[in-house]
Amino acid sequence: HYARWKSFALEAPTAYFADFVLNRLIEPGALLEEVTIKLGESIEAIPLPDPVQGQGHLANFRAAFEGARSLRSLIFITDTPQTWISLPQITSLTLQLNDCQFDHHRPIFASEILDVLSQVSSLQELAIIVSRSDKRNLNLDNAVRVVTLPELSSLTMDMPISFMAFLQHLRTP
Repeated sequence: HYARWKSFALEAPTAYFADFVLNRLIEPGALLEEVTIKLGESIEAIPLPDPVQGQGHLANFRAAFEGARSLRSLIFITDTPQTWISLPQITSLTLQLNDCQFDHHRPIFASEILDVLSQVSSLQELAIIVSRSDKRNLNLDNAVRVVTLPELSSLTMDMPISFMAFLQHLRTP
């Protein structure tokens, strides 16, 4: 019944398991409007680490959803920004970063966020949410990189003060 779905939500303990499920989605339905992917902080009692911690990617995400012509809203809730992906047709994007569940705290690189935003030039609504209790730092790894979002009409940033330096990399109306 995939062809009749208007929304799709997937909660998985790791990107590895989510990618396994996404690989099984043959063809997106024409009615699909919203996708929510939640990784980590799952309902499992013990969170499971990805096979390579901090390197989890959703290799099958594009194949599963790039043909969904009506898809406009994408929500990523995760503890590793490396899993964030977007599609050109998205007009509403939420990137939520939860506390890291691993013992080591790799910094969050601004380029990881900018890479996602550079894929969605028609973005109208953007929300970036970082847990205020997250202990990781934001690394502005490319000081001159700028992403322009010419259609953006709504920007919500809920994050620790140190992350606000990210704003210098955005150009919006």
